[in-house]
Amino acid sequence: MGAIIKTLLLVALFILSACSAQYVATQENPAAGFPFRHSDFDYKVAWKTTEANNAVVIDGILKNVRYPYIESLDITVFLLGSDGKIRTRASTIPTPQRSQTGEVIPFSVELRNATLNQGDVFKFVIHYLADLGGPESGIDWHSTFAVDAMTGAVLHRDSLKPEEW
Repeated sequence: MGAIIKTLLLVALFILSACSAQYVATQENPAAGFPFRHSDFDYKVAWKTTEANNAVVIDGILKNVRYPYIESLDITVFLLGSDGKIRTRASTIPTPQRSQTGEVIPFSVELRNATLNQGDVFKFVIHYLADLGGPESGIDWHSTFAVDAMTGAVLHRDSLKPEEW
């Protein structure tokens, strides 16, 4: 029985080490390797897409650029066809769940039973609870943006530059 517990502890330690190594790597050079980027007042987002096995996978990072603390983070990505109708959607809960200003969080979303076509759109919805640092300063917020699914071009421009990290 003791050998089983030791083995389980070693496996858990290995998993935690792998997660923390990924987290540290994203803090050092966060946007490297991500061709698509979007900046908003609360988050900067960088991502890449791959297609395999009848699925579209979006791997990316979020950088908290506004609030002292953000938690209870979840991301939903909708794949809209050129007709504007939802073809599929997927959600994820990134870890770690709490970030401070300037911290980067990795995420991955798999849109199943999907392939990308000209005119398709990704709509990102980022939901979180933010703390401004004072008593009763909590904010429950949804941040959204839409991009061309093939090129990553943001469909509405803002005053921030996505390449500034």
